[in-house]
Amino acid sequence: AFDLSASLTREQHLSVEGRYREFAHDFAAAIEIYRTLRNFFPDNLDYGLRLESAQRKAGHPKDSLDTIAQMRTLPKPLSDDARIDMEEASAQNAAGNFSEYQKAAAAATAKAKAQGSRMLQVQSTIAETFAWDRLGDLNKAAQRGLDGGSPHLLGDALRTYGIVLYDKGDFAGARSAFEQALNTFQKIGDGEIGVTTVSLGNVYFELGKLEEARRYYEQALRFHQEIGANPANIGSDIGSIALVLDGLGDLVGATRMHEKSLQGFRDGGDQRGESATLENLGDVLVERGELSQAMSYYQQGISLAEKIGYKEGRAFNLGGLAQISLIRDQVSEARDQEEQVLTFQKEVGDSVEIARSQIALATIVIEEGQPAEAEALLRAAAPQLEQQTIATSASQSAALLARALLAQSKIGEAEAAATNALALAERTSDRSTHLLATLAAAEVDARTGKEPAAIKALQSVLSESLRDGYEEFEFEARLDLGRLELHSSRASGRQQLEKLEEDASRKDFRLIARKAQAEFDR
Repeated sequence: AFDLSASLTREQHLSVEGRYREFAHDFAAAIEIYRTLRNFFPDNLDYGLRLESAQRKAGHPKDSLDTIAQMRTLPKPLSDDARIDMEEASAQNAAGNFSEYQKAAAAATAKAKAQGSRMLQVQSTIAETFAWDRLGDLNKAAQRGLDGGSPHLLGDALRTYGIVLYDKGDFAGARSAFEQALNTFQKIGDGEIGVTTVSLGNVYFELGKLEEARRYYEQALRFHQEIGANPANIGSDIGSIALVLDGLGDLVGATRMHEKSLQGFRDGGDQRGESATLENLGDVLVERGELSQAMSYYQQGISLAEKIGYKEGRAFNLGGLAQISLIRDQVSEARDQEEQVLTFQKEVGDSVEIARSQIALATIVIEEGQPAEAEALLRAAAPQLEQQTIATSASQSAALLARALLAQSKIGEAEAAATNALALAERTSDRSTHLLATLAAAEVDARTGKEPAAIKALQSVLSESLRDGYEEFEFEARLDLGRLELHSSRASGRQQLEKLEEDASRKDFRLIARKAQAEFDR
């Protein structure tokens, strides 16, 4: 079409060239062409809409919002066109402003219905569903009626429905919806192939099948790189791969990839992705023992999430702060923070995240000396995790349950829980899950007179932790080994625990330091 457009009028020629440049992902050229057309023909709404779309696709959401503001100054009925609201919804989503995203999508739905635009009404309803999901109101998201008016919209509806199911913890349903969406997009060569591939990877990640997840993430990254996608899309793919590396124990590689991901979201103007990545970076740094930097990332993530109305992002980052508070022996503060997270997850109705928050709260409650309460929390979490076959979280829950039962001298039940934790850990390739289960089993062995087995397991955890850089697991293993050494050699055990107290204090792991001191002060 571009080759044949030379004999057309200048306006027609530029219109064709603009579409050509846009489809070729030469967004800089497309933006200049559409700006020229918009300036010459300000009453032609199509040119303003095309300019906004090109600016958004180029990763300039602020410019696209400025263009939308200019279109709203046009005389009526042009300024009331539902397409302006729909484009604003897309721009607000790209910028991570989810409250404004929902408002614009709702306005587009109302106007499209009044104007009799069926296709636009379907499109805006899908957008509104996704907005409610991002705002953390899964019930409202599920209430939106989704259908398709074209192959693209059908695929978009299926993917959006999959996201709602995923966030509600229905991974089997989400996987089915994503597979149908991907099949639909592949038939028409749609650009949504990439993000849908990522969504499928997310399901496998949640199920602890990290290598399968990685393959989907790498496919998506190649796709987005080939089509010259927005930096935020590429940053998202890199961040997903970083999560896999974290799970596989490559903490340094995960940190490096999360940093690249963060830059991609910033370059693409995606504040939601930026907030989520700050939390992910914080999580890796906590594992590595870099608490101050991790805390800074969590606080930045909360500030950004509150700014854009990303409630889920605030909750996840607050959960990170609770973890740091516990490590620093600020137990009551940790409980308050994690209870806020649990309250939010219950309001949202995300059953899987409720269970995970119960596990995190149980970890804190154990340190408060309330093992019976911890047991109740963990037993409440277990059914949902088992139902969704989430081996990672289920193993972690069983490992903590073993500790809570040991504290109540329920030795037989503790042995069964530790055995279950180890069995569940074998179903996932997540390294931290394996380490936690091994620690729990070692504690049970030590308590039941199987000290040689306990020592062997603890030395294995210590070796892996030192190799991969898991600071907290290293300290936990050293604490348990020091306790066992005290029984055979008081002087040697005390020496080990004094060194642990010194090392843990230096890294601000005050809870571990206090426990070590309590052992050698006995």
